[in-house]
Amino acid sequence: MSFSALPAGEYIYGGRAVAVNSSGYAILADPFSEDRSRVVGISAADTAAGQRVRVIRADYCSVNTAGMTRGRPAYLSIEGSGRITTDLGSVVSGYTEFYNPFYVTDVGRARDAGVLKIEIEDNVLTGSPNSAILTEDQVPLIEYIQTEDSSKILLESA
Repeated sequence: MSFSALPAGEYIYGGRAVAVNSSGYAILADPFSEDRSRVVGISAADTAAGQRVRVIRADYCSVNTAGMTRGRPAYLSIEGSGRITTDLGSVVSGYTEFYNPFYVTDVGRARDAGVLKIEIEDNVLTGSPNSAILTEDQVPLIEYIQTEDSSKILLESA
């Protein structure tokens, strides 16, 4: 088993995905920022802020989640910091509907409902290239939006 002992920058729940912040502290991973989505391992036990947390970097470990499907890839979930899921459909639909852009991080494979084989991959930034949020003061700067079929949507009449 490969592990590291890092100072906890916040309360770390056992069995959750962990990232390291710019100050070198362990924090719960989440998919909403580049830094927090870089998973370094899974926490071995609940740890208070300021204490040293044992982070399992490779091997099998218990995770704080339920409903993982055996043999399927496991990803960082939107349902709570550090949570892991094998349901990629809910990951993608939840992210694209509510959190655009977002990062998808593959953290390993499910051995069964509560055990994970850690195999961390780099996070991948995703987002919709066809979305734009415009405020009233931006409209004069942008005359139109071009669609995939090269037609134009004039913003003055939209």
